[in-house]
Amino acid sequence: MKRLILPVIAAAFLLGASGAATAAPERHHAHAQVKHTAKPAARARANKATRRANRATVHARKSTARANRASAHARKATARANRATAHARRATAHARRTTIRNNRDLARWRGAVRAQHRYRWNTWHRPRGWNYRRWYVGGYMPRTWYARDYWITNYLAFSLLAPPPDYEWIRQGPDAVLVDINTGAVLRVEYDVFY
Repeated sequence: MKRLILPVIAAAFLLGASGAATAAPERHHAHAQVKHTAKPAARARANKATRRANRATVHARKSTARANRASAHARKATARANRATAHARRATAHARRTTIRNNRDLARWRGAVRAQHRYRWNTWHRPRGWNYRRWYVGGYMPRTWYARDYWITNYLAFSLLAPPPDYEWIRQGPDAVLVDINTGAVLRVEYDVFY
């Protein structure tokens, strides 16, 4: 009997220990399951917050990039405007210098004089609807008066000065008139060159 009791006690003891061992993991497993189900919700909230923060960061970067591009564009536009202003200033200064130089150069032609010699040349026909008149320096001649038909191309044969660029000698009755062919401005008049 003693021989039977000892193995039964040992078996009971072993069964009790194994039951306790199996019961304990179940409790730990249930606790782990609760923890495991609680973590995903917090993780999901954290992930959403992270995604929102990332989107906000990307949006901020894009806004900064747009602002930088706009700033660079504004700087380029300002530089272009400054270059255009400087170019306009240089062009104005050049035009002023050219005008002064041209006025100085044209001064030797300016004047109204009586011709030293008189020449017989083709018959002059006045423009239709106009009468002969004496022109003066600084006046403006109508375009019909300085048409190509009235140009004196062989001016050296009549002791006339060589005309400056954009000027031509025009015959007006007995007179030779130096006219700007772009504007009609009279620069010089030599009276009684022809008869």
